Amino acid sequence: MGIVSIIIPTYNRANVLGRAVNSVLLQTHKAFELIIVDDGSPDNTEEVVKSFGDERLRYIRHKNNQGQNVALNTGLRSACGQYVAFLDSDDEWLPQFLERMVLTFNQEPSLGAVYARAWGCTNKGELREGYQFHLQGDVYKEVLAQGYLSYMITIMVKKVVINLLGPNPFDPTFVYGQDDDFCFRVAKICRIGLIAEPLAIIHNDGEIHGGEASICKRSDLIAEGKYKLLNKYKDDILLLCGSKILASKYLSCAKLYLSVGQLDKAKYLFNYSYKINPSVKGMIYIIYCHIFAFRWLRFCLTRLYKFIRAMKRSLIL
Repeated sequence: MGIVSIIIPTYNRANVLGRAVNSVLLQTHKAFELIIVDDGSPDNTEEVVKSFGDERLRYIRHKNNQGQNVALNTGLRSACGQYVAFLDSDDEWLPQFLERMVLTFNQEPSLGAVYARAWGCTNKGELREGYQFHLQGDVYKEVLAQGYLSYMITIMVKKVVINLLGPNPFDPTFVYGQDDDFCFRVAKICRIGLIAEPLAIIHNDGEIHGGEASICKRSDLIAEGKYKLLNKYKDDILLLCGSKILASKYLSCAKLYLSVGQLDKAKYLFNYSYKINPSVKGMIYIIYCHIFAFRWLRFCLTRLYKFIRAMKRSLIL
């Protein structure tokens, strides 16, 4: 049937980790090893892991917090299975996830990776359909155009394919977008299979304790990650997808920077997008940026003028 190495990176999520681990232990496919990489959690993660007492479970702890990418690479270096799957510590799989994945590989040996759809779960426990993924086969061009392939928790990859990605399959320089970067590189070198039904549940209750905003809610980090990803693959996008799609992606990235107030970066990318593929939409955004900059300068000068007047009045009084 094939042994699967499952990697769960975790940080400070002892309160929800048990749900993820239980969903693995309840899999109908029993030939697996579960590697939990604790990225320096200050909570009782280690106690939670050891409470399961399953010999298929391995616990690796980083002394210091180094980030999810490093934790994933640590897990991959320890993985011994024929296939590798990834599960976030706040999510879960349906019981047939591993069985369906391995069966698909057995039915189509030419595949290097298989992925599935997933449910999304609100804080109220309501399940909602996620992305209706549809790409399968040799899909590198389509993945670049689409901008993503799969949720990381619903993809399984042959270990021999991951070995081709180098010593760090998850690029440690990415803060956001490392999942897409990983999937892009996998799609470039192998055929992809799809199970067109939900086999996992993505939860919305896994916030890190202590008031930290998760990365997916930091628009500035999202903008930076998308920009880094786009720059890494811009030559392939231009070659395979054309200048129009490349320009539209830089335009979208510029809009993200504009939304977080990074006007200089937004202006640069709007101009760069227009240079790649001139369009009316691109010109409108360029004009808007200049108007926005003028209005912002006028606003600042007005506030400064009012502040100086107020200071003068206070000195006179």
